[in-house]
Amino acid sequence: MALVVTTSDKPGDAQVARARALSARLDVPYVRRRGPLQGFCYVVGRNRDELRDGPTSLTVHEGMLQARLQSASNHPLIRAIGPASHVIDGTLGLAGDALHIASALSCRVTGIEGSPVIHALLEEGLPRLGQHLEAANRITLRLGDATETLATLTAADVVFFAPMYERPRAAAPGFELLRRVAIHDPLSPALLREAHRVAPRVIVKIDRGEPALPGTSTRIRGRAVDYLVLHRP
Repeated sequence: MALVVTTSDKPGDAQVARARALSARLDVPYVRRRGPLQGFCYVVGRNRDELRDGPTSLTVHEGMLQARLQSASNHPLIRAIGPASHVIDGTLGLAGDALHIASALSCRVTGIEGSPVIHALLEEGLPRLGQHLEAANRITLRLGDATETLATLTAADVVFFAPMYERPRAAAPGFELLRRVAIHDPLSPALLREAHRVAPRVIVKIDRGEPALPGTSTRIRGRAVDYLVLHRP
């Protein structure tokens, strides 16, 4: 079913204005809310934006951040990133990894997201999280193709990629909504060249057991995923 944009019940003027603006930007219909939600909807709510389909919903939230932070510098992602003051996340998604990096390393993160729908969730969700989570305010959001956007950026310490898994894995129900609107492009040689131009280290998150990429110098293993460390040729 095609996506539509709507609002929560009894919306205020600001909600309606944002919903109409998103409808135009995403080039999908705006549907005035009348009764229960039907079908695949981007919902501009009073307290947060959501992607919904029936009882399943997806929004930007803190998730398991506090549990991940308990591992401090021993977490595999933080070990892979290493010391950094500026990290570029080339596959931002709902910013779970970016929030972890910004929190654990007290660094700034430039997040690139190619999906206009996910970007819309982020532009509402990151400022909302930033009201109680300072790390969210250190994430700069960029909408666009990762290769093209990286070409406009200069130096960073690390470029990080977490490509969308092509083999669906067990995950929260909302993850299937994410898969429906996410960018599924693989890491191309051109993208990796731009990443290496910008940063001396490139980190790629892969499914546990997947083969390493050419140029991998280190593989840091986690419970369900691995992190490949690629140094600039």
